[in-house]
Amino acid sequence: MIQAGGLIHLHYHDHPEVLEELTDVEGILYYKNSPLFNNIQISSKAHNHLTKQTDGLFVDGTFLDRFSYANNELLFDNIIVSREYPEQTIKDMVDTLWTTTPYKAITKVNTIDFSN
Repeated sequence: MIQAGGLIHLHYHDHPEVLEELTDVEGILYYKNSPLFNNIQISSKAHNHLTKQTDGLFVDGTFLDRFSYANNELLFDNIIVSREYPEQTIKDMVDTLWTTTPYKAITKVNTIDFSN
């Protein structure tokens, strides 16, 4: 069992047919030959980290850059927060947790005779 994290199965999407429809024409993102954004309005709502700079849109990625992924493990500041396992391995781990009977650990009880 890992010290940090848990049995969280990483979730991802693999949609090559969508990705194949995306193109970049002179720095403008297109989907199926139509620009995705013509006129971008940036919300002034609190905690919005998207800002419009002179060279384009900017999101401060300082926090997100602290995450990394290697060897089927999601790390935050180099500490494992999640590890990817095959589905059967997860089922086996869960089964092991629930099939261990706690009462088997107390099969023999030592008693003290106070009658003397």
